[in-house]
Amino acid sequence: MRKSILASVIASLFVIIFIQPLLKLMWSFSTGYLFERFTNSIYMNASLGHRNYIDVMFLVMGYGVLCGLLSMSTLNVLRARGHDMRVISETKFFRVFVVILSIVIFVLGLLFVMECFSDLQLNTSFQQRLTVLAPKLSDLEYKELQASWASMKTRSDYLAVNEKMEHLAKVNNIVLPVPLLK
Repeated sequence: MRKSILASVIASLFVIIFIQPLLKLMWSFSTGYLFERFTNSIYMNASLGHRNYIDVMFLVMGYGVLCGLLSMSTLNVLRARGHDMRVISETKFFRVFVVILSIVIFVLGLLFVMECFSDLQLNTSFQQRLTVLAPKLSDLEYKELQASWASMKTRSDYLAVNEKMEHLAKVNNIVLPVPLLK
C-alpha cells in the first residue's frame, strides 16, 4: 500500500513540476500562435481592399456540389440495378459516354473556377500594390500603370507591369505587398 501511495505522490509531483508547465507552454503557444495567425489573416484579407470574392466562393461551392452530384450519378449509372436502367446501362457505349461526359464537365468546370479565381486575385493584387505606390507616383505614372494593366493581353504584359511597379517602388523606397499570384 505504501509503495503505491509513494508512487502516486512521485508521479503527481513529476506531473506538477515538469509536465503541467510544459503543457501550459505548448497550449499558450499553439492557441496564441494560431489565434494570432487567424486574426492577422483577417487584417491581411481586409488590406486587399474591396473585391467581389464572395461570388467566387459561391462559384467554388456550386462547382463542388455539381461535381458531387455528377460523381454520384455517374456511379449510379455504372452500377445501375433497376429494370429500366439496366438495359441502357449495360451497353458499353452508354457507360463510356457517361464517364467521358463527367470528365469533360469536371475539367471545364475546374478551368472556369480557376479563371474566375485567378482574375480576382490578379486584379486585387494590382489594386493593392497600386494603392501602396500611389502617394509617391506622379499622375502620369499612375495613369500609365492603369493603362498598362487595362491593355494587358499576355503573361509577359503582366510581368512587365509588375516589373515596372517593382522598379517604381525601389526608386521611391517603398516595400510593395507580395503579388497574390505570380
